[in-house]
Amino acid sequence: MNASSLSLGRSQSGSAIAARAHSRGLNERIALRIGLAFIAYSRHQSERLSHEAVLLRRQNAQLAHRVLDGNFQHNALIAPTLR
Repeated sequence: MNASSLSLGRSQSGSAIAARAHSRGLNERIALRIGLAFIAYSRHQSERLSHEAVLLRRQNAQLAHRVLDGNFQHNALIAPTLR
């Protein structure tokens, strides 16, 4: 057997293992950064949506009050004619 080929094979497999470990660490760091980006995006969206939801609820409440006031005025005007 050739001793140089055996040692060369071992160093290549050792570097392959190190490369895989480095790659796994890189993948974990990338996954962590992507996860953190998703969390930040989700928080931003929920803050934006909650602000929009507050405005929408306020507009709907104002519209409902206007409709109720309109109905009250209409009923007040036609009530005397119902006697």
